[in-house]
Amino acid sequence: MLKKLTVLVCAAAMCMLPAAAEKAVSIDAAVAKTAAGLASKLERGTKVVIIDISAPTEDAAAYVVDQLTYELVRDGSLIVVDRASIGAIKKELNFQMSGEVSDESAQSIGQMLGAEAIVTGSLSEHGAEYRLAIKSVSVQTSAIRYLENTQVVLDARLSALVGKKTGTEAAVAAVGTAAKGVADFSSRVFFSSINPLFGVGSFIQKDFDGGRKVLFWEIASGVVVYWGTSNMDKGEDNGEVIAGIGVVMAVATVAYSIVRPWLFQRDPAVARAMDRINVSTPDVQSVAFSLSFDLP
Repeated sequence: MLKKLTVLVCAAAMCMLPAAAEKAVSIDAAVAKTAAGLASKLERGTKVVIIDISAPTEDAAAYVVDQLTYELVRDGSLIVVDRASIGAIKKELNFQMSGEVSDESAQSIGQMLGAEAIVTGSLSEHGAEYRLAIKSVSVQTSAIRYLENTQVVLDARLSALVGKKTGTEAAVAAVGTAAKGVADFSSRVFFSSINPLFGVGSFIQKDFDGGRKVLFWEIASGVVVYWGTSNMDKGEDNGEVIAGIGVVMAVATVAYSIVRPWLFQRDPAVARAMDRINVSTPDVQSVAFSLSFDLP
């Protein structure tokens, strides 16, 4: 009994192995595989028309249609009917110009175009990958002549078509965002640390209003302190009060000068320079990143 159970488990594992071993391929490879499958399943010389491919974006749908048409024409086994009249036929039959077309509608269009078989399909997201599903149906009998599902990897080409970043691109973008935040924080720390020196940090930030205020009140507080200490040297009673007021003015000005760079809305030119921090990786297999900063 144990031997039989072991044999059954091994047999089940062997049956599941091909499915588990299926590897996602590029969109071009998936379309080429589909075209080869169509050419092998349909009789040579069959007239086919690609009716509808639904996809996350119009660009992705058009790309699959164009590539599949190219691969079928290049193979030469099937006769590919021109799609130029599909739009007019859809309008005539009151079909939607976008979105999925039902099998019945596709068959009607195929019949009007003189095709013997129609091809429909979809490109849809499945987890971290995409799936290209293609089906061919006989116009006359409605029999399914061909059916293929292929896992498609989200590479640079497909990500551009569907408007979604690859894992590497998303990671690089995240690093870029973090780098911009770090650069902005570091620059404000630097400007804040040197700003008590007559508002130099604000002037560098192009915050001329803040710089002038810091410069004015530092000079004013210095004058008041000098005035108070002078009166104290002369023995006047108000010397300590005036000097104290000057010290309070100086402390308040220093505090303001430190806070000002954090509150200032950056000049657009400075902001654009910060936004031009680029993070790139020359090799997607490498974990090394490079950081560049373009000044305006």
